[in-house]
Amino acid sequence: MHIVDILFLDEFELVVSTDDDYFNQAVKPTMIMFPNPLGKNNSLIFLFEGVKTTQEIKLKIYNVKGQLVQVLSDASQGPKNQIEWDGTTANGKNVGSGIYFVRAEFLDHDGHRCSLYEKFVVLK
Repeated sequence: MHIVDILFLDEFELVVSTDDDYFNQAVKPTMIMFPNPLGKNNSLIFLFEGVKTTQEIKLKIYNVKGQLVQVLSDASQGPKNQIEWDGTTANGKNVGSGIYFVRAEFLDHDGHRCSLYEKFVVLK
């Protein structure tokens, strides 16, 4: 039985668990983005840790209205666990300044389906 209670305190995460296996996991899946905010002559780099490297990572980027702007995959790019976005839509147009959201979909080291969500800013 896997019992976990998670309490969020500002930027910190406190995990209380009665399951010893929870603390024996290799690495908690994380996504790092830089630079944030994204400038007009930059690309946004997404780095992943704790992700099964043999599986595809898919990113879906949304604008503040919830409209899908772009879908990216590491299968079409260079190194695994890293995705680069040039700030364009699926139609190849540059996005405008504003707040955007990204959803990353992948498998963790144990093969469980995971999603991570983050927000970032584009300044043009």
